[in-house]
Amino acid sequence: MTSGPIAKILEGVARLTSGLGRATRHIAHNEYESRAGRLSTGTHGLVDTDHTHGISGRGFERNRSRYNLTPPLDPARAVGQRRYSKDEFITMWEAKIGRKMTSDELETLDKGCVGVTMLHLGLTGRRHPSTALAFADPVSHRAVARVEEILAPGDIVNKDVNNRQKWLRDSEKKLEHERNQPGATEDSPEVQKALVAVETDRKELEYARLNAADVMADMSKEYEKEMKEIRRESKVEGDKRTFERVSTYAEKIDDILAQKPKDASEFMRMIRADKDLAPLYDIVYELPPGKPSDWETAIYAKHFWSGQEMVTDSSGKLVVSGDNIIQTGATHYPQPNNFTPDEVTGRVDMRLDFSQAKPGFINYDYGFYDTTNGNWWHANHNEANDPDDPMRILQSTSEKFFSGYSDFDSSVICLGLVNKSR
Repeated sequence: MTSGPIAKILEGVARLTSGLGRATRHIAHNEYESRAGRLSTGTHGLVDTDHTHGISGRGFERNRSRYNLTPPLDPARAVGQRRYSKDEFITMWEAKIGRKMTSDELETLDKGCVGVTMLHLGLTGRRHPSTALAFADPVSHRAVARVEEILAPGDIVNKDVNNRQKWLRDSEKKLEHERNQPGATEDSPEVQKALVAVETDRKELEYARLNAADVMADMSKEYEKEMKEIRRESKVEGDKRTFERVSTYAEKIDDILAQKPKDASEFMRMIRADKDLAPLYDIVYELPPGKPSDWETAIYAKHFWSGQEMVTDSSGKLVVSGDNIIQTGATHYPQPNNFTPDEVTGRVDMRLDFSQAKPGFINYDYGFYDTTNGNWWHANHNEANDPDDPMRILQSTSEKFFSGYSDFDSSVICLGLVNKSR
């Protein structure tokens, strides 16, 4: 029997989804084209500065001084997020580790949210944090999926309008630039090229607006607002429940490490002897280098879009590139069944996560949990060297981070082991 906040959420979902209108029917038909090359990937590009009350982390508060970058955010002051420039974060990080960051570390940080998590995990290079030990809440997963069915089509078409408005503004700036070049006339090749781009963008924007109006015709503003709030509440409640589960696993593993197993084999015997940890037997493939005395647990998260698939041709065969890599893509509708949590352990099989983005949006958001202050570290986007939209490192309360963005319908909280002597 489900009770508490999640029961109220499910009641709201049932009430509001009793009659699905045009927005839901439109999912299967919404196949308009996104302009190739204009959508950035890697992390979220918008920073929501609305302040929300934070939730405190549970009693998972080991004193790992090297992670103690800043004091915790104060929920009593309703500050949900603090933002830092990249230079400010580098200064804090170098003060903490007692040396200058290496070129590899700086390059890793430039990756954005995933880079921030990689730094905390001691990873550099191209390898992303493992999602082999990923968890989610089964009940909340179903609630978010039902709401996303309704909201996703509107999210996508409205985002398409916003993107095309930006592209039109960029085209108009380009046209103005070309017209101001010495000797330029309306017949100059570069001016003509810019004029064609502006006209094309205007037509595409008009089509996008008509498409959005059609999709949203059956959804009132009040209904949309209420559904979005239920989606947010479902995400927060689900991640709170998942965090409790993962924190318990982490505490148990730390208790085993405190008994100082002499090697990895003894550590794994102790894992298998614990009835709660035994199902995590494949943690053996995630063990860091060094001795168990050098290890400690780490918690991090990934927000992502469930609508991902392997691309097939007209005959149903997988499309494989010249370098023998199976091609993947995103769908315009969520596919939550690809990431259904195990009802008992909460484990999520992430093998069908190809880091593909919800059409028009960003593909993922990683966050690292800081045990010293109960906050999460992530970033607004990668380093694009754009003075109008600089990279920011974000320190967020759990509630703020768990709320996520409309880019994502799914999230997992991951458990890892790191070498603390690195």
